[in-house]
Amino acid sequence: MKTEALKVLRGNPIAEAHALWLESVALTTPSQRTVRNCESTTRPFLTFLYERQKTDLDAVQPHDLRAYLLQLKPSGRAPHTLAKHYTILRAFWNWGLREELTTNDPFRKVEKPKAPPKVKPALTPEEVEQILQACDGKHWLHLRDKALILFLLDTGLRIYEAHKLNSLGIPAKSVL
Repeated sequence: MKTEALKVLRGNPIAEAHALWLESVALTTPSQRTVRNCESTTRPFLTFLYERQKTDLDAVQPHDLRAYLLQLKPSGRAPHTLAKHYTILRAFWNWGLREELTTNDPFRKVEKPKAPPKVKPALTPEEVEQILQACDGKHWLHLRDKALILFLLDTGLRIYEAHKLNSLGIPAKSVL
């Protein structure tokens, strides 16, 4: 079912919605790289749909999405790439749903492709020593940096996790 918002758009409604979505992404992110990544990831899907004569958001079905992802798989794409494609395409579709360009959600019936977890190599003792040596000194900034590095190493927290910490999350009876 075509909504009023799509009746205003001329030409290929999916391509028009895609252009509007990219404008929305450009407004919400400071990174041009993110916008380019979204565009380069979704453009092949739009071409795929056009070749299947699917020019309306309401015409896209779960089997179209599965066929597209299956088409990517034998072309040597890594499982992480398939999962990224799914995530970005879903973001585009969710935007279309929020904007009321469609009520059709083919993603509801298609599971995200599984990707094995990426295991990043641990720092070697030499690398840890180099990082700590970079924090040598008596200046308070050096001492702060060294304390933060040791905290991260001891707890295994990522920097953004440590950044989110505050004293409100510590029970009053805790011993630090």
